[in-house]
Amino acid sequence: VYRSVDSAASFTAKTNGLLNLHISSLAVAPNNAQAVLAGTVNDTVYSTGDGGELWVALPGFTSVDSVVIDNANNAYLGNQGGAYILPAGTQQWAYIAGTEWVNALAVGAGSRLFTGFGQLPFDSGAVGLFDGQVFHLLHDGLTGVTVNAIAVDAMDAQPRILAGTVGDGLLQSVDGGRTWTQVTG
Repeated sequence: VYRSVDSAASFTAKTNGLLNLHISSLAVAPNNAQAVLAGTVNDTVYSTGDGGELWVALPGFTSVDSVVIDNANNAYLGNQGGAYILPAGTQQWAYIAGTEWVNALAVGAGSRLFTGFGQLPFDSGAVGLFDGQVFHLLHDGLTGVTVNAIAVDAMDAQPRILAGTVGDGLLQSVDGGRTWTQVTG
């Protein structure tokens, strides 16, 4: 992990405590730029509260594909086993029921968690939404795809969602995931 404090004019390695340097995902807390999570390939997730001066392993995982932090400081992790939440101020990750093969995460308005999932090759993946209580599939128009990347416009209650897929390119929903159209092939 590298950090810049001068608008990317220079970078400094910040790896003290990181036992695995194969970083798959980074997440910065929206309310505290010093609080960062680093997901790793074939290892767990690491946390720092001091901008990367010291990283601490948060055990319990053997691989991490994606991490995000919402405005309420809840942390989320996605991997082959599913999606997990670490509620703010707690020490225990909790499985989000109904999720598996989570490749990508994004946070929408109201701390809603969007997941992109699917197992290669070309399993029936989709996009999911966790509203804090229940996991919902948003798969109308998504058949036989694996979603590897996801972005959400968090400024709208009916968010625009972009899903990067394997095989179908970039897909878009402008109605919160009820319908999908192909943007690229």
